[in-house]
Amino acid sequence: MSLPWFRFYTEVLEDPKVQTLDPEDFKHWVNLLCLAAKNDGIIPEIGNVSFALRETFTTVSTVLERLCQRGLIDKLSGGPNGWHYAPHGWDKRQYKSDTSTDRVKRFRERSKTVTVTPPDTDTEQNKKKTPTVSKKSFTRPTIDDVRDYCDSRNNGIDPQAFIDHYEANGWKVGRNSMKDWKASVRTWERSRKERSQHNRNRAQAGLDLLKEIAR
Repeated sequence: MSLPWFRFYTEVLEDPKVQTLDPEDFKHWVNLLCLAAKNDGIIPEIGNVSFALRETFTTVSTVLERLCQRGLIDKLSGGPNGWHYAPHGWDKRQYKSDTSTDRVKRFRERSKTVTVTPPDTDTEQNKKKTPTVSKKSFTRPTIDDVRDYCDSRNNGIDPQAFIDHYEANGWKVGRNSMKDWKASVRTWERSRKERSQHNRNRAQAGLDLLKEIAR
């Protein structure tokens, strides 16, 4: 029985984008690579990822946003919603000639004839057309725009910090141009709530431990 697999390059050891991930994001990234390998290089819809990883929809959305910002995940055009997520550089690194079916076919061909057809190389794969990101008009928000939107949601986000972050990154999400700054505000909002809940859980766990020790 042939099991699906994918290439995992040793250069990860020297890649600061990967090595500076926190442990949870690194685990999620590797799990997303596994899901992409099972889905022809495409990360399934967020709901399916949530089920596969046993994580909440919000957690998966936030993780994908963070990995996009790191340049490890790309948001590309095409799919049920008009876009989809995929690991960065997947087509170049996981080229088709790596499949066991192709290797068996080449072996059988070599057994019949002395003419050998070499496998696709990384260079040849680079010449193939890669998916392009759909272009939509985007107007950068002013500090007042962000402040008014944050105030309307009462989310406690610092508008200036939001502006500074995306201004420094060229108003991009990962490697792609931002399409909806309000959606990014909501992602920050969800991430803020999750971190707050995580900190409360840790604090409660510490109190419970102290109570147990005191008994």
